Order: sequence, then structure tokens, then C-alpha cells
Amino acid sequence: MIKENEILKNVDSSLFIGDEDTLFNNCIVEKFSIVGIMGNSEIIFKNCIIDRLGILDIIYRKVYIENCVINDLVAWGTYFKGGLSLKNCIIKKTATFEAGGHNDEEVIIENNVFMCQLDFFDTQFRSTFIFRNNILLAGTDLLGNKDKVYKTVLGSDYTIENNIGNLESNT
Repeated sequence: MIKENEILKNVDSSLFIGDEDTLFNNCIVEKFSIVGIMGNSEIIFKNCIIDRLGILDIIYRKVYIENCVINDLVAWGTYFKGGLSLKNCIIKKTATFEAGGHNDEEVIIENNVFMCQLDFFDTQFRSTFIFRNNILLAGTDLLGNKDKVYKTVLGSDYTIENNIGNLESNT
């Protein structure tokens, strides 16, 4: 399914379950919830303005978010089994990956500008994790909270390089 040049309000990902890729291109999205979806297809956001993107539960599909402006990005308790690619975006107010990760496929967070604190509270990345060329105006706890049980846990295959901002803030 392809949605282009549309204004979308209060969209729930359960409407897009199946084996077909779902592309949102040049859309304005008020609120979008990705909740526990299965299948082998991909969910792709390109060139969108998104007010609130919420991701929850086990996501078996690959999620791509590229060239978007997002006010609030909240992934709570989200297992990215199919992987995640967050590239070339601006996140303005909220950026949270809390109590999740648990990826079987690669998670790439690259070339983004985070105007807010980027929170990885109690998150584990088991498979490939790439965090590269990001600008963090308010920092992140990605490498912080070292003596806490809720610190970010990285597997053996990770790359963290060329980021600007504090990577070791404590929450």
C-alpha cells in the first residue's frame, strides 16, 4: 500500500497488516501507532512531517523512517525483531526507546538531529546496532548510567562513531 501527499490522523498500524510493504511518502501525520505487527513486509516513512509516532510491542516487520521531521518519537517496550532504520530525520520534542530493543535484525540510527534528550532507558540491542553521525543537542544516555541496572546493553556487533553531543548523560 502506498500513501502519498496525504494528511493522516490517528492511524493504527493494525490497518496495514499483511505481506505488502506500506509506504508513507510526503505525508503529514498527526498520530500514528505501530503496535505488535507481524509479517515479512516493511513499513516505510519517507519525507513526512509526523506529530507523534508511537511504537509498541513486538514488531516483526522492518521499520524505515527517513528524511522526516518528528515532534514525538516514542518506542516503549518495543522489540525490533525486523530491525529499524532511522536516518536523516529531525526529532524535536521527545525521542524515547525505553525498555526495548531486543533486535534480531540491524538497528541503524544515522545522520539525525535530536533537539531533545534521546532516551535509551533499560534498552538492549542484541544484534547489529549502528549509531553514527547524529547531532544530540540535549545528549543521550546511550553510554550513560554505567552503574545502573537500566543502562543500555549492547551486543558484540555495534558501531558508535562521529556523533556530536553528550553520549553519557545519566537519567
